[in-house]
Amino acid sequence: MADRMLSLGALPPVLEIVIIGTGQFGAALAARLRATTPHSVVTASRRSTIPPAQAVESAHIVILAVPFSAHAVLIPSIVDYLRDDVVVIDASNRAFSQNCRAPTPEPAPVALRKLLPSHIALAKSLNTLSAETLRSLADRPAPGVAVPFAAEPAAAQTVRTLIEQLGFISYQLGDLSAAGRLEDLPHTLFPRWRATIALSVVLWIWWLLYSTLFTYVVHGKDGTPLSSWDKYPLSVYLATTGETAMTIFAITFLAGPLAIVLKALARPLPRWHVIWLQDRKQLGIAGFVFASAHTIAGAISAGHVDAGWKGQLYSVFGITSYVLFTLLAVSSSGNADTTMSWAEFRATFSWIGNTALAFGIIHQGVWGAVEMDHISSPSHWVGGGRILPMYWLGMILPLFVIVLRIITWLPCVVATSERRAVGFKPPAHLAEHQA
Repeated sequence: MADRMLSLGALPPVLEIVIIGTGQFGAALAARLRATTPHSVVTASRRSTIPPAQAVESAHIVILAVPFSAHAVLIPSIVDYLRDDVVVIDASNRAFSQNCRAPTPEPAPVALRKLLPSHIALAKSLNTLSAETLRSLADRPAPGVAVPFAAEPAAAQTVRTLIEQLGFISYQLGDLSAAGRLEDLPHTLFPRWRATIALSVVLWIWWLLYSTLFTYVVHGKDGTPLSSWDKYPLSVYLATTGETAMTIFAITFLAGPLAIVLKALARPLPRWHVIWLQDRKQLGIAGFVFASAHTIAGAISAGHVDAGWKGQLYSVFGITSYVLFTLLAVSSSGNADTTMSWAEFRATFSWIGNTALAFGIIHQGVWGAVEMDHISSPSHWVGGGRILPMYWLGMILPLFVIVLRIITWLPCVVATSERRAVGFKPPAHLAEHQA
């Protein structure tokens, strides 16, 4: 059992890490490891000064950054030189044809398992990262970037720790049998967008049905619906796109405060929460699309500018909120978010984002006040107690997010969260440098 201590997660302060493969990915990964971890990193290839067989002799971790097709020749040349407690991480991807079919259904780790002795711990990870991503990040943290892995039990904790030391969020897909799914991720069409698109469609349909029910069914029983049917397309489109945008933005900004609360309670993030955090960029862009549609529809209708001071406030807060969300959309582009410092990233996506959400809530509340002016009695605008107007219902989740965010800014919550923080912590040598 003692000789397996490394693989079970009791990592020495400084590890010997060997990356076999000196291409763009291998070089970028080596630079990232040297910048964010205290470990000794060596790169080797058949063309390098140090041959792979010599390089792996003292390695605690060996990362295979060579094509899958090279494994059959590489592994037999190094297998006799590997330590008994080494962890081998395969970072390769299978080559796919134009129709996205793999030339072989067998994942690389399955073939590697046949080539390596049974006592060598094996894992699959890092294949979802690109050389460009690693180069652009340099030594900066990578908030929201999750790196999945599949590993045998003896390698799982080592791989998880290494990913977090690299500054990423780690989550395990399963044991080595999940390696095939992990290899398919880089070749899957829009894998990170499927849940976002599905959620957006469901939310829009929900608000479409609710708006129709409230405007034409509940208020149409006495023959006086809130809007005539000839105005249905634009009026419902204006209302539903705005409510959908606010709901998606609220869901986007809810993930962060919930993570802080879980930290304060010393609870690890569940897998679904990690995926939620990773999908915030896609959610934010989807919300921005609906907000843009709402803004265009509002500009076409342009009926609130003449509705007195309430109508003008409605427009002012709506435009301001949209401008701030536009700033977030621009900042989330690949070139922008990788050149920001952590302070700049936090200021943009936390302070500006929550301010934009708050302005959107005010915009929505003023809209409700304007609508109330056109309804004869309080009992009528709540549908006779039967149904809540959509402009009030749509404010519940965004208001909850703002209140929860304010709570997480309280000094006692911040102190507890920092004291009980789980997940990525800067390496000691970086922490001393920053101090």
